[in-house]
Amino acid sequence: MQLFSIGEIGRMTGLRTSAIRYYEQVGLLPQPKRVNGRRQYTEVVILHLNLIQNGRKNGLTISECQQLVQNQRLDQPPSPHTKTLIDAKITELNRQIAQIERMKNSLKEWQMCRCEALNKCEKTTDNRPQTSENQPSAV
Repeated sequence: MQLFSIGEIGRMTGLRTSAIRYYEQVGLLPQPKRVNGRRQYTEVVILHLNLIQNGRKNGLTISECQQLVQNQRLDQPPSPHTKTLIDAKITELNRQIAQIERMKNSLKEWQMCRCEALNKCEKTTDNRPQTSENQPSAV
């Protein structure tokens, strides 16, 4: 089995050596074998790092990546736990997408505003907190 230095692993994965050490520190990677005090990795760590990088690119937090790595064997299909984690992340992303769409639509409405002042625009005052200036008069 071929062993690789941390620098070689960094070059193969595109990660800085400090990131690899950090992933070890937080438990995303197993502690490597050491030869003469230097870290030596097998090709399995490349698979772990690719999984972590893919998770991070797709919005997983470090904690979520830890759950993924700890509960998923790389030589098997996604486990039920992994599928649950992915489903939860998809639900969260769908909520975020809906929120961003609402924000985008509001901004488009504001962009189209032709009112003489924003504080008199129906499009911008609908969601403003009520103040004495914009409260309806009690008659």
